[in-house]
Amino acid sequence: TLAKIFNPDTFEPWARKFPHRWWIPSIALHTGARVEEIAQLRAADIGMDQGVMCFFFKPLGEDAEHTVVGMREKSFKNDSSSRVVPVAQALLDAGLMQYVEEVRQAGLLRLFPQLKAGTCRKTGELNGAGYSVGHVMQFAAYLRKTTGLKSGIGSHAFRHTLVTALRTAGQSKDVVASITGHSEGEYEGDDAREGKYRNLDRYTACESSESLRPKQVQALASFKPGVVLP
Repeated sequence: TLAKIFNPDTFEPWARKFPHRWWIPSIALHTGARVEEIAQLRAADIGMDQGVMCFFFKPLGEDAEHTVVGMREKSFKNDSSSRVVPVAQALLDAGLMQYVEEVRQAGLLRLFPQLKAGTCRKTGELNGAGYSVGHVMQFAAYLRKTTGLKSGIGSHAFRHTLVTALRTAGQSKDVVASITGHSEGEYEGDDAREGKYRNLDRYTACESSESLRPKQVQALASFKPGVVLP
């Protein structure tokens, strides 16, 4: 299925003119991040930590970005969702940092500025809908057209794929949780009955970034999805 999703003959024409189409599926596959976590990324949320290029899936700090008109506060599902995740080599090879630099040079704050936050039709004020709604609908339509996958399957499947692959490769639950930001109770299908991902969020939150970052890098390097990102 991954080969069908990232088939250059279909993926590139669909994604070419829309940065969020091009990058969100690729980032989701190699981070296991929730689609809203990716859609709300700022260009400033990608940077170096412990000598490793990382995504900073974290709430905004006390800075001027809070005051930008039409920009909503970043939201996360739970406390374990706030995390730092290395950028996988596959994303670096695909040119992610070149794109990030283009966004910065253009003076844009958000990594995917074409995705708009949900607003109330009557007042124009921001509502509870995040930045990912547009992409979710577009990607679902693409999946149905190119892969035949039924409605309801989308970016979250990448999250399940990464967790399953890392655990199968022998990666520890605490390292997997530090990458995906899993919360207790967030498992799917047969895995829920088996308790396969139970307590993924109960990793040692106080582990230093110096010791955690190399473990994350090693874990992500073990992920071999069998596709080359465009």
